[in-house]
Amino acid sequence: MAENYIPFFVSGTPRLEVFYGKAKKDYKGCILCIPGICHGAWCFENFLADFPESGYDCYALSLRGHAGSEGYDHLDDYGLSDFVDDVKRCIEFCKSKECAYPMRSTPFLLGHSMGGAVVQKYIGDYADTVSGAILFAPATAPKMNIVKTLFDTFVFHKNLHIAANKASGKKISDEDIRNSAFFDGRVSFRNAQKYNTLLQRESRKITQKDLFRPYTHNYIVNIPILVIGSYADSYFPEKSLEHTAKFYGCSTNDTRKQLKIVPDLCHDMMLDEKGWKESANAVSAFMENNP
Repeated sequence: MAENYIPFFVSGTPRLEVFYGKAKKDYKGCILCIPGICHGAWCFENFLADFPESGYDCYALSLRGHAGSEGYDHLDDYGLSDFVDDVKRCIEFCKSKECAYPMRSTPFLLGHSMGGAVVQKYIGDYADTVSGAILFAPATAPKMNIVKTLFDTFVFHKNLHIAANKASGKKISDEDIRNSAFFDGRVSFRNAQKYNTLLQRESRKITQKDLFRPYTHNYIVNIPILVIGSYADSYFPEKSLEHTAKFYGCSTNDTRKQLKIVPDLCHDMMLDEKGWKESANAVSAFMENNP
């Protein structure tokens, strides 16, 4: 993975880890990727290599308390507002002279899973600072249903329960991680071992409170929006994607406000070993159609 990106930090408190991949052909724009529950910037390793091949600078941010960013000791205190502040700080820093790898244009903002809730909250207040938003296997708008989530996790779906245990900080075997709702068996055992060491527990404020309240009260945003996910996603399948798309006026036949459902990818679409490229191609096409 090391050859695909350059690591740097957003200065300030807490200091934030960012990975950067520079466009390798005629420059088209840039994208900032925001991870979901238990993840850090590392989960976008494929995108950090792929988007530059398509002419896009790619940035990936580790939210406070995650991966190489500061603040882990206070993780349970952090909520969506704190993570939105991280995104805002990152964009401002990357547009400043202080950044060694500055953004050359206004970024597209991609949020995976919980990161999709972060992006929804962000564009509700700061839509004018981004070129567009990609809600990538996103947390369901306007909020998650606590009764359905608890039922699915502890009664209906073992793989969701495994992922919930990881988020709470319990020790999980490599094989259980491979079969968890993050991956549904669509990564190799070797990669499952690697990801098990990188995945971490999540903020209790996020998992017990913020995801079950409206992320934002502003869904009328005048920027291009792509809602993308998979039928096979154990977390947020087709009905969830369609529900989120309605809030933003997205449909399958609109290239500016678009709903794209791809077949047979796990929740961590960007790491799905058989199909991640399909999700990357859909995001690249969306950005090219909305320069």
